[in-house]
Amino acid sequence: MCKNPFEERFLVIAEKPSVAMTIASVLGCKRKRDGYLESPDGAVSWCFGHLAEYAMPEAYDENYRKWSLENLPIIPDQWKLIVQSDKAKQFKVLCNLLNNRMGAGSDSGYSSAPFDYVVNACDAGREGELIFNRVYELSGSMLPVKRLWISSMEDDAIMEGFMNLKDAAEYRNLSDASVCRAQADWLVGINASRAFSTVYDCRLSVGRVQTPTLAMLVERGNQIDNFEKEQYFITHLLVDSMGETIDAVSEHFTDREEANRLAGICNGRAATVPSIERRTKTVRPPKLYDLTTLQRDANRLFGLTAGTTLRCAQALYESKLITYPRTDSRYLTDDMGQTATDVLKACFQTFPFLSQAEAASTPAETSASVIPSVQGADSPNIGRLLDSRKVSDHHAIIPTVMIEKTDLSTLDKDQKKILTLIASRLVCATGQNHVYETVKATLLCCGYPFAAMGRIVKEEGWKAVETAMLTQCRAFSDEGKEEKESASSGQDLSTLYQGAQFPSANTKVTEHWTQPLNQYTEDTLLHAMEKAGASDMEADVERKGLGTPATRAGIIDKLVSSKYVSRN
Repeated sequence: MCKNPFEERFLVIAEKPSVAMTIASVLGCKRKRDGYLESPDGAVSWCFGHLAEYAMPEAYDENYRKWSLENLPIIPDQWKLIVQSDKAKQFKVLCNLLNNRMGAGSDSGYSSAPFDYVVNACDAGREGELIFNRVYELSGSMLPVKRLWISSMEDDAIMEGFMNLKDAAEYRNLSDASVCRAQADWLVGINASRAFSTVYDCRLSVGRVQTPTLAMLVERGNQIDNFEKEQYFITHLLVDSMGETIDAVSEHFTDREEANRLAGICNGRAATVPSIERRTKTVRPPKLYDLTTLQRDANRLFGLTAGTTLRCAQALYESKLITYPRTDSRYLTDDMGQTATDVLKACFQTFPFLSQAEAASTPAETSASVIPSVQGADSPNIGRLLDSRKVSDHHAIIPTVMIEKTDLSTLDKDQKKILTLIASRLVCATGQNHVYETVKATLLCCGYPFAAMGRIVKEEGWKAVETAMLTQCRAFSDEGKEEKESASSGQDLSTLYQGAQFPSANTKVTEHWTQPLNQYTEDTLLHAMEKAGASDMEADVERKGLGTPATRAGIIDKLVSSKYVSRN
């Protein structure tokens, strides 16, 4: 526990009880009260998420109870906030605290000393601003407001945040943005839902983000329904190269007879390799996770919904095991080099398979020098993670050093998977390049060309860590998805060379059908939401897509709960 470093008496309001308990422990507020904790230095209380919300239309005019086109559009002159009935008790506690009403409310044991200021310790983001400001506005408090802005729930990070509190006015633009978002959602949701429900004589839910998202799903469904499959055929030329069967293919034929004719001409005839093209390609390590890319990978690899991933990440954050998850940044700030190095070491200690995979990913002749540098403070690979210019409100998601001091067996299987993903991504991001060679060979038989494609891995690099991570995560349970065949796989064409000759080739014909686009998964839908509108905007225009990393999971869940879409 750290002692309070401030001379003035503070009131801290967190977004939820669990966060408040952690902050209270750091600030030494141990005495439990009804709805808050206190010490002689101050008090820590909490909201339960959004305590207040905009009133429904009938609160402005009783005539609005009836849904009719004549009443539209409904645009309040003065916006009214109401407290949610199931959270009224905690709101009353906060009002008493914010107005220094000692002895008021359900607990008569308030300290006699008034508070000098209040700290907004709700989540450091747009919604955290809205949650606090609504309570503050409704309470009528005149206390000066300071802002706690942190990206980790570790004790040291919390205390550092309190030592560097900001004036709330510095976040005015973010606060205004939160109000604009909330009012836009209300205006579109209320007016559009009533309009469409009235026209179609049934209750319909229309939303600023959910409806465009639904439109993308409907459009994809229509594309699939209207897709007309086309049949085609391929003639294969099969040759034996030093015990390896090489499969070369012809162009596509729409007529089976044409494919059969080519097979008949070439079957049993000699083939040569007039040309072969080899290209070395490099795949750089991936960037760190933001929330959307974490949700996409968790869905693609393990079948977890975006909502499940967000809940797991939030729980890990509140347990001090990862940094703030609701971020759209994939870099760390320039001053976090040592932090990243310390966390890397913690990852290697906590997840032994990561250090083993890292060693296996490095060429034998250089492993002795590379592995220490990856785990040491002088690692040149740490630098690629750092770029303050590309960090918005919060840096990318990484583990904290607390993973080394925590019994991870207490986590549920999904939380383990998410934590393992995040730790593995940090190791991957600082790892070596994945290097492979593509091989494209042309085989000629009776004057007809056939193409053989292959890929040979030269250096596994960071992909060795990814493979080890998948194996580890599947060990947590028998559930989840098998990752599709790696892009590094393919037939081995290492024995082929230009001028090679084969005395006798076999042939076969295979039948194929063109395939429609796949239905969206949550992985691909999240990507589509993130990139929505990109084709309609200039390249240099900043675009955020549909929703935010923090809200996209809720939008998908709402579409499912409204029975507009279903998960298969």
